[in-house]
Amino acid sequence: MQQTIPQPKIEDGEEVTSEVTTAAVKRSVHLFSALQSTHGHWPAENSGPMFYLPPLVMCLYITGHLNTIFSAEHRKEIFRFIYCHQNEDGGWGLYVGGHSTMLCTALNYICLRLLGVGHDGGLNNACERARKWILDRGGVTAISSWGKIWLSLRQELHTEPYDEIDWSEKRHLCAKEDLHYPHSLPQILLWDSLYLFSEPLLNRWPFNKLRKKALKVAMDLIHYEDESSRYITIASVIK
Repeated sequence: MQQTIPQPKIEDGEEVTSEVTTAAVKRSVHLFSALQSTHGHWPAENSGPMFYLPPLVMCLYITGHLNTIFSAEHRKEIFRFIYCHQNEDGGWGLYVGGHSTMLCTALNYICLRLLGVGHDGGLNNACERARKWILDRGGVTAISSWGKIWLSLRQELHTEPYDEIDWSEKRHLCAKEDLHYPHSLPQILLWDSLYLFSEPLLNRWPFNKLRKKALKVAMDLIHYEDESSRYITIASVIK
């Protein structure tokens, strides 16, 4: 769509007239009308983070729609993106160009395996190098909280695609604290006590009523977000 409205320019000290303001608004409307998708929304470039795509692949795999949604050409471009941003040490960073992290290395490794890349396959042995990076750092139990949530779905993801890594303690990943900073002994005792004693207590009457109320509030907020954004939401993180 060709922009036909002249660009209004206002010099310092010049009066801002109604005509100039109207022209600026019309140019803006013209621009955003041209950028709008045929579906009604405004798409955006959001390829910097390296933790957006793997969870989408994992969700599609779990729901059985992976082969329906992603064609051979889709996979080709997904592979290109992941391979191009693998660091020399074999891992992936939190964002394009960032130093390797356990979160993004594990998620991108799983993504490649679920999309059919072999045990030691991928461009320049991408999977072999990624697996070595993970194992050299003690395995995926060192992953941060978002990763622990995704790894807790391993049973739904089955085992064959990436079973060769030591995924031990997978059932406890979500219960463990996020080790981004040192924790004091009182903090560890407090958190462990809350988990071991408060959780069973809150599951019993009459406290379970408060739990159900809290869960309802949380679910209402999820529905509000979905409905207000017409189920587009801000990003895949919200999903």
